[in-house]
Amino acid sequence: LPPPPESGWPDDFMLDTVAADLRKAATRRRSQTMLSYQNDPAPFIPAHRHYPLRRRAQRLSYSIWIVLKEPGLDLQPLLDTESTTDRLRMVLLRLRELLAREESGS
Repeated sequence: LPPPPESGWPDDFMLDTVAADLRKAATRRRSQTMLSYQNDPAPFIPAHRHYPLRRRAQRLSYSIWIVLKEPGLDLQPLLDTESTTDRLRMVLLRLRELLAREESGS
């Protein structure tokens, strides 16, 4: 996670809780099976605090689509996009599309 803002995270901010739960679940899975980081189908590998912000953004620009995709959504344009900034713009467009759909009730 990025460092918390000076004023702290909002009360309803759940990402730190979700990250802690993922870490616990991954640790529990690996302790109960022969899974390792290399062969775990759902690994949780925290980024080191010195992991470059640019690289974090690059990873996010791809990995966020695990959450945003739906059957039939063509992700090839995402893979063809070389710019991290452009991929993150695609994320914003997708989020706006999903929000509009949610607000319209369809």
